[in-house]
Amino acid sequence: MPLQFVTDQYTDSSVTTSKLADASITGAKLAADAKASALQSKLVGRWVQVAEQASPSASTMNVKTLLGFDSAAGVDPEGVAKGKDALLEAANGNEFNTTTGKVGANARARSSKVPIMDASGDAIVDSVGREVWGVISCSARTTAGSYTLRFFSGEFGSGTEIAYTMASPFVFAYAQIFDLNDMPVWDDATVAMVDKSAAQLAAGQIVTSLLAADAVTSAKLSSSAADDSARAVSTNHVKDSAISSTKIANGAVVAGKYAAGSIANADMADSAVSGAKIANGGVSAGKYAAGSIATADIADDAVDAGKLKDSVATDADRAVTTNHIRNLAITNDKIASSTIGAGKFAAGAITTGDLANDAVTLAKIGARAKAESLDGGNATKHALVNVVPAAHYPGIHAFRNGQRARFVTGVPASIDEYRVIEEGGATKIEWGASIPAGQTVQIDYMV
Repeated sequence: MPLQFVTDQYTDSSVTTSKLADASITGAKLAADAKASALQSKLVGRWVQVAEQASPSASTMNVKTLLGFDSAAGVDPEGVAKGKDALLEAANGNEFNTTTGKVGANARARSSKVPIMDASGDAIVDSVGREVWGVISCSARTTAGSYTLRFFSGEFGSGTEIAYTMASPFVFAYAQIFDLNDMPVWDDATVAMVDKSAAQLAAGQIVTSLLAADAVTSAKLSSSAADDSARAVSTNHVKDSAISSTKIANGAVVAGKYAAGSIANADMADSAVSGAKIANGGVSAGKYAAGSIATADIADDAVDAGKLKDSVATDADRAVTTNHIRNLAITNDKIASSTIGAGKFAAGAITTGDLANDAVTLAKIGARAKAESLDGGNATKHALVNVVPAAHYPGIHAFRNGQRARFVTGVPASIDEYRVIEEGGATKIEWGASIPAGQTVQIDYMV
């Protein structure tokens, strides 16, 4: 039996993958053909609509006589009617499963779905709004076979179709089969459709609209391991942004494939740029993030005087602070002459050992000799103008009428003895008896 097609003319999407020879689709064939619109207008399918049928009030209907399968012409593929493309062979697990009442897996890719309509040509739907359709099954393609139109609703070929009871008049249509030698094709010379065999198809006859979705598989594309001109897919066949990362083989993108300046920060993995990838001198000051240079990044002795921030007048601009200097690191050589002023010595810091012999002159001694002359005034106590530290009390000398009295630490016993006390915030001389008025009291001390 010669190869048969669905219709006696091409219709949109009727040329499927299996109809194309391997490597027959070259790059030039992927673009839209200039004759597409002219050829498409010639491709009208031959669907046969059966006259309106009375309701069978059942989910099946015998169509053997209706379709002419009671005569040899109806079942003979070489006869006038050529048979019906909508026929499914009835065999369990094959095209139509008579046990389960389902369309078999082998038939789901065929154009075996029969359209069912009402008398007005509108779709018939079941109680939940699903379209009603049919299949024609046969036990054998002979005059002795049974031919049954079965009604279903639900998705065709899903394995979940549901038998539908047809309770109203309806019409249906089916596609006829014809021999490949009868297939009409486009002839460039006559600008018309002519009947030719597949081997006689003129170049460019298969246009875009004739190809079913996903019909052009990898095997149909011309390819070559070495000859680039024999490869079907060129730059203009690939949509912009269509090449995702999964389409690129590992190691396929070499240096010359990058456009200059095309690699952005986000394109690089963290820690991907090693030292070897950076040209000497390639990292300038502006490339370092603030605070990014750690101690380990700095070579020993790399920070010289010129790298330390300094200022003649603004202390805040000077780099080296107290905590940058180690204890005992400031030696004599590090201190400029005449640099350390009086305010730099801590209280009590200078001991006897720090002083050179004869270094302390009288002018360097802060104490001053004081002498006060008072009238005895019949008083036993005489206050000094200055407050004298207690440690210096023994150095206070008291005289009465030019006669030096004796200093005691306890209570003086006579007019010739005295002690020094602090009273009311003043330093005072306390005598053993009151000094008569008219007598002179002389007090010498150091403050």
